[in-house]
Amino acid sequence: MNSIDINSFTDTMNQLHHLLDTSPSLRPAVILALDEAAQTNYPAEAALDALGMMSALATDENGLPVALMPELMALLRTLSQRDLALGLGYILTTFMAATNVWVAGSAKQKQQCNDLLADGKKISIAYHELDHGNDFGSNQLTAEPVPGGYLLNGRKQVINNIGRAGALVLQARTGGDQGMRTHSLMLIDFADLDAAHYKILPRFTTQGVRGCQIAGIEFSNCFVADSCLLGKDGMAFSYALTAFQITRALLPGVSLGTIDSALTIATRYCSQRQLYGADLLALPHVRGELSHAWLEYSLCDNLCYAVARGLHVVPAEMSVLGSLCKAQVPLRMRAVLKKLALVLASRYYLREGEAALFEKIVRDYPVVSLGHASSLTCQAALAPQLPLIFKRFEQPRDDLQQSLQQLFSANLLPPFSPRALKLTSAGKDLLFQSIHYWPQHITSLISAGSLTTTEGFGILQRLTRLHTHCTQLCQQSFAADSLQAFDAVQHYAWLQCAMATLGRWCFDPQSPFAGEVNYLTSCLDFVFAQLTQRAFFFDEETENAIISYLQQHSDVATHRALTH
Repeated sequence: MNSIDINSFTDTMNQLHHLLDTSPSLRPAVILALDEAAQTNYPAEAALDALGMMSALATDENGLPVALMPELMALLRTLSQRDLALGLGYILTTFMAATNVWVAGSAKQKQQCNDLLADGKKISIAYHELDHGNDFGSNQLTAEPVPGGYLLNGRKQVINNIGRAGALVLQARTGGDQGMRTHSLMLIDFADLDAAHYKILPRFTTQGVRGCQIAGIEFSNCFVADSCLLGKDGMAFSYALTAFQITRALLPGVSLGTIDSALTIATRYCSQRQLYGADLLALPHVRGELSHAWLEYSLCDNLCYAVARGLHVVPAEMSVLGSLCKAQVPLRMRAVLKKLALVLASRYYLREGEAALFEKIVRDYPVVSLGHASSLTCQAALAPQLPLIFKRFEQPRDDLQQSLQQLFSANLLPPFSPRALKLTSAGKDLLFQSIHYWPQHITSLISAGSLTTTEGFGILQRLTRLHTHCTQLCQQSFAADSLQAFDAVQHYAWLQCAMATLGRWCFDPQSPFAGEVNYLTSCLDFVFAQLTQRAFFFDEETENAIISYLQQHSDVATHRALTH
């Protein structure tokens, strides 16, 4: 069986919500106090262990992940909505490590990983070295082959949980100085190491996610058995780039949980703060900033929805979709936080009072852009693949409609196999090519009476503008390392947000504002404004609808907090 039973997933999610509502260790005051003291929330982690949360990262008897990827994203997002630092320290770092085992591990290593997860043990991941950043090819920690295994020498820094992990996924140099096969991956159980031959380095002080225990490790002639090798010798880069497709696809969507909290905090503050004889939501500027922030959040939410499902539907295209998601979402959400900070004004800067959690979110969120391959790195990974995608743009696949329905509708997903992931998409991009299908779908909605002629033609006009922009983008030529390439990546990312929004609006009846024409046209107009660098203004009806939605969402959150 490839996925958690839907009832099991629902039960786990319900139990998690109950825990978040009732546990004293997850109250805002406790979270803020622990952050101030830079301490880990051990009581909350113990409560999460009691739910068996870590088992969501396990593999089944066939070596495939037990969870559906959208469900896993939703579960991790719910936890991160309460505290991103807790999510990162408790399970997200282990998730990043586990994906390498999914991709390269033997059946025995996957069972070893399952056993660690069942025991509630953390697995750290050690790729980076401070002197080399994301240049993994220059990393210096070595694993020298010796009879029966390897001798580790060198150090890795900035590793989450390294001082309390049960195991470590380690990248080490096993080959020469040059080439693509110089490094290998290893899954190392700390119980098998001689403590005399390694030491944990001092903890780093960080601006955000202060509850995370980030430190380093140094090895000195430390022996590890050859059974620790993940996959084949010299294949670390290939395995890493494959595993990155999973983490880049899901982690941006997970991080939206903390942005959801920021929107709730800002809306609640605006509803309660009185100025000029009314609350702040009576001010046009405040309404505009909040509405813009939510719309940008919604566009990114739609992209994350499509990309998470893409792991099941179009795994061979995830080298593009994963990088796209990791490049676009964290950058846009940092812009959203700036808009919300303008709404909160000086209150956002305070580390006490009603907006104190917002200030923590502002400090925590940059780790999403910086950690585990930066947004800039992901943009650079996209650029070389765009020319072939653009070349194949006018050659849409024959099964476009069926593939899009599978990508966006709530139907049962096909199994996800990490082995189906590819290092390049070979020019395939279902989401980008979907612009060829949407006019047909909108026309069918007009014919069926689901849209009025005026509504339908309004959408079709916007689709024509977007299609024209796609065509113009595809006609550009640029070097992969040029400024023009990064401009193309930005335009491509905005267009993909529009395509994801169209797909979800057409096929996902459970999405917010499903079937609302004003919402769709506002999203498309907003994207076009970004593409043409023009100002965007809401119509009054759409802005009122968004503000009303935000107030209802805030009221529900407030009610849950007060009743528990």
